[in-house]
Formats: sequence, C-alpha cells, structure tokens
Amino acid sequence: MTYSREERERVRTALEGCRAASVAQGRPGGDSALANALGYKAETVRKYMLGERMPPPRFVRALAELAGVSPARVFADIGWLPRGEAPSPAAYEPPPELVAALSAISGIEAYVRGFTQARLPAPLRAAAALCGDRRAAARFRVGLSHLVSGREYPVSTALVGEFRLTAGAEALPWRELAERALRAGPSAARLPDGAAVDDGDGEHARIRAELGIVVSESLRAAGEFSWQGEPGTSLWAPAAAEWPGHLLVQNYLVDLHRQAAYPWRGVDQRPLVVIGAVWSAALAAALVADALGWEYVPVSSATEVDGGRVVQGDPLDRRSGRLRGWAVTARHIAERVRLQENWPAVVLVKPYVFAEEGHYGHVMADLLRETGARVVYVRPSHRHLDWWAARRDLTSVRGTPGDVWRAGIDRALERVEDVLHARRGSRGLPAGGDLLLTLPDPPRALPAADPRLPAHLVDHQFRCAWRVLEWLDESANRGRPSLFGELRPSNLTDHANRLRADRAVRALRSW
Repeated sequence: MTYSREERERVRTALEGCRAASVAQGRPGGDSALANALGYKAETVRKYMLGERMPPPRFVRALAELAGVSPARVFADIGWLPRGEAPSPAAYEPPPELVAALSAISGIEAYVRGFTQARLPAPLRAAAALCGDRRAAARFRVGLSHLVSGREYPVSTALVGEFRLTAGAEALPWRELAERALRAGPSAARLPDGAAVDDGDGEHARIRAELGIVVSESLRAAGEFSWQGEPGTSLWAPAAAEWPGHLLVQNYLVDLHRQAAYPWRGVDQRPLVVIGAVWSAALAAALVADALGWEYVPVSSATEVDGGRVVQGDPLDRRSGRLRGWAVTARHIAERVRLQENWPAVVLVKPYVFAEEGHYGHVMADLLRETGARVVYVRPSHRHLDWWAARRDLTSVRGTPGDVWRAGIDRALERVEDVLHARRGSRGLPAGGDLLLTLPDPPRALPAADPRLPAHLVDHQFRCAWRVLEWLDESANRGRPSLFGELRPSNLTDHANRLRADRAVRALRSW
C-alpha cells in the first residue's frame, strides 16, 4: 500500500510525541532503548520513527502505552480513528525545538547504553524536562557535551548540559518566578534567600532560578551533580559556549548508582567498600563495579535502604545526610553478612564522612572498623590534594576556601588510616584482609584550571582498579576459576591487554 507524504508526516509527529512523553518520565528515548523496551529491531524502530516505513497498529499501541499516552488519542492524530472517538485533549505535538533536542539526546545515547539498568545522567534528565515544558522549550537552547580524560587509558568522565536563553529572551522577574515556583509544588527548587525585589540586577540568578523550577523534579534520585557558571568562577568556562553561564555537570561514571548486571560471584564473596573521592579512588571503584557486573553504590546524602535494597531517595541536609548515608549502608552490609546473603556491590564512601568531630565521628569510625566488607583505600599524593584544593577555589565564590578544605581532609584521611590500622588485628576481618594502596606523586604540579581530570590521575585509577581485581582474584576467589575470565564488557576490560603488561600496576605500593 502506498501512503502519502502527509500521512507519513502525521505518523512521524505522533510517534515523536510519544517519545517526548516517555523521555519526560525519565526513560531513555533513543531508538535502541525503545527497540529493547518494545521487542523490535533497532533499525525497524528507526524507520518507523522517521516515517520511512508505516508502523503497524500494534507498534503504535505499544509505544503509546510505554509513554503513558492514550493509544486512541494517537490513532486519532494519525487518522486511524475518528476524532469523535478519541478522548480529549489531543495527543501532544512537540514543537520543532523539542524534536531537535530529543534528536541530540538520542545522539549521545551511546555513552550511556553500557550502564545496564542505570538511571539517566542528570544533564540528560534536565534537558528532557526542559524540552518537555512548552514555555521553557521556546525560551532555552540546550547543548550536551562530554569531556574525555586520561592519556594511556582515556575515558569519558564529565557529562555537561549547557542551558542558554534563545535570542531575544530575557530573564523573568522575581515576582513571576515566585508565582511559578508556588505553582510547581513542593518539589520545585526554592528561590534564593537573597532574591531581590528589584529586577535591575541578578540576571544570572534569575535565569538559574527559572531552570531550577523547571528541572528540579526530574533531578530527584539523579545522583550527585553540580551547577557551574556562576559569575566570578572560571573552571568550566572552556566547556561553555558563553560565560558566565548555566552548566549542569555530572561525573556520571562516579556519581550514578547502578544496579548489578549478571554479577560475578566469588568463593568468599563480600561487598567491597572503597574509601576515596575523585582525587584518589572514586573512578577506580566505578571501574571495578562495572567490570564485575556488581551494584555500584556511591554513598551520598540521598542514600537510604528501602525494602532491603540500597536506593537513592530525596537528598537530606547535606552534612547530616552524608553521615546517615554511610550509617544505613554499613548496617545493610552487616545484615547481609550476618544472614550470609551475598550482596555483590562496590560501595564508594567519601573520606570527608570521617572528618566529623564528637560522637558522630566515633560512630562513623566504628562502622568502618567493624564492617564485614572488604575495604580498599587509596592514599592520595600531596600534589593530588593540592590540585583539588586549588580547583575548588575556581568553582565557587562562596564555598569553603581550598586551604581550609585541605586541612579538614588531611584530618579525615588520618582518621581513616588509624581505623584501617586497627582493623588489621580484628578477628572479623575477611580472608585476605584489606587492600591499602598509595597513589604515586605526579612529576609536577597538576593544572587546576582545566575542567578535565588530570591524565596522571585517571591513568593511575585504571591501574588501581586492575590491582583491585588481582587482589580479589586471590582473596575472594582464591584463583579458581580466575575472575579475569568472567569480566563484563566495560571501560576497564577494554584496556585489559594493556593493563596486564603495564609495569606501573606492579609498582603501586601497598602498606
């Protein structure tokens, strides 16, 4: 049967409307993701979505149901059903700006496809939410990019979403923003406490407030992320089309909670607790989890246990939430070990959790000392800490100064090492003990003004991750059969041959 161009265009528009509705609910919107969800070949879905091939009614019905749209409404928009028989209102027809943005989101799908059962990264969720808001979609342009770090072992780390007003659009007045925030409900971002009555200044703050109102709901349980581009800062300027700006940045390898996917199981399996941050072992923890197919749990202020599973809920107060996140995770580990239930998970705990003074500090330390998990700790070099302290000063005009942060983190690391030394005499320590490594010092000071992670740091985190796998093969698996024959496709296993021959892996000092 031959179909007219007008009929094909109606089908394409209706299917793109379903795609927009699906993305707005936090689902992947690429052709491959839709194909997996609906049980079709990706190439077939691509042709249906482009209007190159007329889809059968069963495909349209399945797509509409996936998107939460009435199939009858979609059939009516295509012309397969009289308008009078379709519920009102008519199916959503996306504006050209939304269709273009969805195409851009689909184009970056390859970078996220490897995260089985992973939530979408925060910049993609925010972009989809903004494009799904008709007014915001007409006022803003969205750009997506990613940064690659590492020399010998390059990897995509930061995902950046840039939001810019379209030509001729102006920042909304505070009064209108306040009205929109109240209409948006309790999940909408609060206006800043210093929001001025006078709109003569604060243009950047008003634009950021509007973005917060539009995208905050979509960022619930999206992991840790940051807004960059504040006037007076400079670190992320090279990644922006205009500065000051509005950049939503996430290190999606490190900051996204991922469920287990066909996990490797060892002879003496325990969860793995990695104590580290971006400047020491956070990337190594994520690489190990993905290679083993284990659940990856970056402990944060949103971490909680629900129904016997560790999940990402709504963030609590930043300070108390982080302490609680480690506490509930440590108790979950203790319960799994007590019941002899394997929990294949890599848990990343940031060292600043152990900087707390007083009774809270003792509780945090005791939970680490008594954990039945295996522990990996990578001692950072002084130059790595100096780099991060200087970098912090380039990202915020009101944050903790770098030298103050450095003094606090030095105390936290000292406490962590004291606890790990005390664990060595513990009867409950798993076979093989803990793995304590030291990052080698870079040959020179690291550049703080580059938004990418230093190549020296990234390359050595790959080496640390490989060293962790070797250690697990001996302690948790006792070498039979070798876990290296069961690794999952991942960023780490892509470089397996080179890592086996890398002498710098052997040079990593343990203590």
